[in-house]
Amino acid sequence: MGQGTNQDTGQGDGPGDARGAWVTVAEAARRLGVTPRAVRNRMKRDTLHSRARGNEGREVFLPADMGQGNGSGDGQGTDQVMGPGDRQGDGDLHRRLAAAEQELAVAKAVALAKEAAAERVIDVLNQRVAELQAERDRMAELLRVALDRPSWLERLARALRGTGKPDAGPKAGIGAPP
Repeated sequence: MGQGTNQDTGQGDGPGDARGAWVTVAEAARRLGVTPRAVRNRMKRDTLHSRARGNEGREVFLPADMGQGNGSGDGQGTDQVMGPGDRQGDGDLHRRLAAAEQELAVAKAVALAKEAAAERVIDVLNQRVAELQAERDRMAELLRVALDRPSWLERLARALRGTGKPDAGPKAGIGAPP
């Protein structure tokens, strides 16, 4: 880190004696509208000049024509401030970023549509499950009634004895004792 004249000695106005100011990393981030981490990354890439600030860390040189962002410090890097050494291919990066953001928006819309369709399918399936449970209950009742019915042999024996009920005695009338 540290390019340019007099930058590490603290003498002069800044790199190459250009007009500007030495500011803290936090102040540079606020002025540029980016995060302090972004400022430190620029320092590592030597796109922002820096120097030691004693026991208080480092300070960054911001040229007078730099750092005129909105000062919101939102940390999103929304200001379009170009620093020394920024690449000329940034326009291509911005186009690629816009295309990626558009793809993301389309993917989100597709995901929401699929989610809505899945919820409709779930509702239909829940209704069908309720119908099947009702049918199961009806069939279970029919099975219970069928199983509670006397066997054909028992019914035949009752018919031959002349009784239709299991606990009733012999019928009064023909063949019955008085």
